[in-house]
Formats: sequence, C-alpha cells, structure tokens
Amino acid sequence: MKKTGLHILFLCLCISICNSEPSDTNKGNITVSVEGCELKEGKIIIALLNSEKSYLSLDVRPYQYTYLRHAYSYTFKNVPYGTYALQLYYDENDNDKLDTSFGIPREKYGFSNNARKYFSKPSYREVCFPVRQAVVTQHIILK
Repeated sequence: MKKTGLHILFLCLCISICNSEPSDTNKGNITVSVEGCELKEGKIIIALLNSEKSYLSLDVRPYQYTYLRHAYSYTFKNVPYGTYALQLYYDENDNDKLDTSFGIPREKYGFSNNARKYFSKPSYREVCFPVRQAVVTQHIILK
C-alpha cells in the first residue's frame, strides 16, 4: 500500500512538470521605436534578421517581420538570445517594396543602431546588436 502511494505521488510530480510552462529565461523582447516619418498613408516595414547571411542577401528572408500602419513602435516578443539586425523602410505608396531611382532609395529607410552609409548598405557589424537580456530597445530614425 505504501508503494502505491509513492507511485501516485511520483506520477503526479511527473505530470505537473510536463504540464508546466516552458521557461523563457533565454529569450527577450526587442522593442523598436521609429521616428522620422509621418504615417499618413502607407506603412513602415520592419525586418528582424538573425544572421549576416540574411542581412547581406538581396532577397531578404527575415527571421521575423511586421509592418506598422498607425503606430511608431513594435515589440518582437520571446526572441531567443543571440545577435540580430533590423532593416526598416517607410513604404509610403504601399507597394511592398523600397522604391529606388538609379539604385538610390526614394523612400525613407533605416537600420538598427542608426547605422548609415551614403553609397551602400552599412556592414552587418555596424547594424547588429546582441539580445542577452529580457528587454532590448532600438530607437531608429528613418531618413
């Protein structure tokens, strides 16, 4: 009889461990706040990239992406700790692409750390930032 009680106690303990919520101790939130444009029409597109390869790719495949129509901030939640980069642009005419003229952007854009180059995209080193804590904030000015 005593063994049965111990088995039931052990079984209850195993069930409670299996049903508990996973720990988010190795995840954080990235809050992106944006300024430099007035959202009258269109949207701000935000790409969160998790590797240098995805950042350098001409066909950007973000880790996560979102767009803002009536707000100037967004929080990516439960992002695993690591190194990330942000690319943003104000898609003023709402055509889902960064419009250019002879390769020069005609719509406002920005990168994490407010990195900027005049004749090329900033290097990954200039735009990457670590996520190693619960909350990381990137304040980006679109130009």
